Amino acid sequence: DRLMALFGSIDQAKIDADAAAMIALAAAHSEPGVPFAAVGYCMGGRYVLTAACASERVRLAAAFHASNLAPAEGDSAHHRLAAAKGRIYIGVAGNDPTYDAEEHGRLARALRAADTDHVIETYHGSAHGWVFPDIPIYDPAAAAMCAVDTGRVFRRSIVLGGAAAAGAGILAALHFGNIGFGD
Repeated sequence: DRLMALFGSIDQAKIDADAAAMIALAAAHSEPGVPFAAVGYCMGGRYVLTAACASERVRLAAAFHASNLAPAEGDSAHHRLAAAKGRIYIGVAGNDPTYDAEEHGRLARALRAADTDHVIETYHGSAHGWVFPDIPIYDPAAAAMCAVDTGRVFRRSIVLGGAAAAGAGILAALHFGNIGFGD
């Protein structure tokens, strides 16, 4: 209950501030113009969409089993997607009570309206949180595909972004501090 209350206290203004700080940190530790990638899981998906809208250096924003990406009410990055200059990849669980058909529709409409380069992909049969091997709902097959998909999308983003050194500036807004493009 306490953890969910903490999650519930995070509003878009706090996410904006955190994303700006992460972009500034990544910029301070990279060469000028080097593109960034933002990868997030669960609530981290909100952060990567925000980062994508906040900086043209974010050439890839990838969110897996993300929640609250396009809420019905209130401020959200999905209202700002026209500002995103990179590719957006959303990988959703086939069975996820935190990402329902209505939210999917709002997000898909916002991405199309913004004419943003994007993919929304469903990992059929997987449940929210499928990528983490230390929890009971871990789905090794879906997690393996997740790694392949992220790698494919990242490589395509680098080619389209024209940046050979993009790996030097990885920006991560991550659920519980985990990062990875798979093994």
